[in-house]
Amino acid sequence: MKRRKNSKGLVLRNRESERKNGYQYRWIDDQGKRKYLYAKTLQELRLKEEQLQKKMLMGIRSSGRGVKLNQVYNSWFSTKIGLRPTSKDCYIGLYNTHIRNYMGEWEISKIK
Repeated sequence: MKRRKNSKGLVLRNRESERKNGYQYRWIDDQGKRKYLYAKTLQELRLKEEQLQKKMLMGIRSSGRGVKLNQVYNSWFSTKIGLRPTSKDCYIGLYNTHIRNYMGEWEISKIK
């Protein structure tokens, strides 16, 4: 199988391509729209790709459409480790009292 290479002889991965002024990576987001990442160097592009993959694995949507504040809080809180029980109770209490019912159902993309 022949590998695609750039002008400098480096092997390009799937969805990577060389442009006149750098490199691009393309993918389809959760809304079905084609998205692009651009970088001057291939190394820079691959770092951006890794960051994008991490975000996608964590369930962070690139557009933020349809994601509610409560969902973001719940995913953030589930990643918190090493908290004392009193701190945990304080976080939960403050969020439930001041935010959950008031603006918890707002979409992230509409919060400014």
